[in-house]
Amino acid sequence: MRTFSKALIYGAIALSTIIIVGVNSPTSALAAKKPAGSKPASKELVTRAIAGKSWKWSSKDGAHFARNGKFSAIWEGTVALGDWTVTDVGTLCHDATWYKDDNGVVGERYKICFEHVVAPDGNLWQNDPNHGWKHFPKKGLYYGDWYRSKIARQKKKLGL
Repeated sequence: MRTFSKALIYGAIALSTIIIVGVNSPTSALAAKKPAGSKPASKELVTRAIAGKSWKWSSKDGAHFARNGKFSAIWEGTVALGDWTVTDVGTLCHDATWYKDDNGVVGERYKICFEHVVAPDGNLWQNDPNHGWKHFPKKGLYYGDWYRSKIARQKKKLGL
């Protein structure tokens, strides 16, 4: 049996970054380094920015960060189930098992973390491990669980 490749997961995250931030937006340029004079974001600030929201990665797929710390996502027929946390210095991590049907259900645990800082102008920035620093996406984050029914259908299909 084959398992997930990190390329698949990183691909989903990379695509989400491009879609959420917007390719032609003047504020969408991905920064190569941390904004000068920035300070670590607080746990409270990052939690408030993401808790109870869904993060739209594409026209069909995305993730939900439940207020109780549960993380779920769907990406091209794969389903992720796990947890999310924020450290005292604003690092957001999601640790989940990604499931897919590969001639039988295969699951692979994967954890990724995103450091957050507050720039001197008050904007929240995020470090994407694959693309460097960028403004934390304000677009693409929506209140509520937008993917609940789609994830439930895929879980049923996979027998989870």
